[in-house]
Amino acid sequence: MTRPARSHAPQHWRPADAHLYAAWGVVLLAFVLSIAWLLTKGTTGPWRWFDGAFILLISLMSVFAAARRLPAQNIVPAALIILATSAVAIATFAYYVSDPSSNAKVGFDDSFGPSILNSNEKRLLPWQVPFLILAMTLSSRETTRLMLRPWRRDKNYGLWLLGISTLLVLFICVAMEPFANKVAAWWNWQRNTSNAYSWHGAPWWAFVCWAALVLVVYWFAGPWLIVKRPLSMIPDLTPVGVWLLLLIYFTLGNVTKIADGLWQPVIAAVVAGIPVCFMAWRGWKLSQPPVTPAPAPVSSSEAA
Repeated sequence: MTRPARSHAPQHWRPADAHLYAAWGVVLLAFVLSIAWLLTKGTTGPWRWFDGAFILLISLMSVFAAARRLPAQNIVPAALIILATSAVAIATFAYYVSDPSSNAKVGFDDSFGPSILNSNEKRLLPWQVPFLILAMTLSSRETTRLMLRPWRRDKNYGLWLLGISTLLVLFICVAMEPFANKVAAWWNWQRNTSNAYSWHGAPWWAFVCWAALVLVVYWFAGPWLIVKRPLSMIPDLTPVGVWLLLLIYFTLGNVTKIADGLWQPVIAAVVAGIPVCFMAWRGWKLSQPPVTPAPAPVSSSEAA
């Protein structure tokens, strides 16, 4: 009896399903606590702690989900690059744009958690911002990979991956900006509150800045997110769950102010989320290995 050939391929740690379910349980607990408090008592009391915990955990979940496809030597540097790049970009942007002495108090609000970098009275970098960007960019890119699964052999696949990933981040921003301005009071970038060219408190150029930031992040972190031999060729829906949970979080927050005109971001989030989830599910379905039927048992008469 010959022994099976031993594989000399490098072995990498890949999160097992049990680890994945446990991580989802912790993230969903933080999600439920934050949303329940927000819907019942608003942004008072310990909601800021629930909110910060959810942002931190959902960002770690996005890394955990990507680690099911990428080895640690890829996903860890990619996550650190995203955190560092977004931190530098946001701090630089806030330094030149913030004006806390103005009537509109342009910049990050004091209620958006402790700031790890300040300049005079300007809050340049609340600690949650890099983790929020990590969750949005990483989950959007992995979700786009799943959506484009049927077209992964296309010669322009890389451009489609970059463009649609950026678009998915902007879909989240469409729900997040009204939430940050009107519900949670995270920030305000609009000097003239009567400006007609704004999206519920967010000036039009805010979305241009978001798109530019995402492209810069993907430019630096993209090479680390490409691996010739992924740990698993069969993708799962975990990144889609992270992306969708972020969208639901901001949408439910906007529901609390729906009487103040935030019904538009709610509808926009629903309209954006349905086709993304459908295309991601379709890509996941097409990537499943074919089921081979079990061989029929051989009767004793046929064997004879």
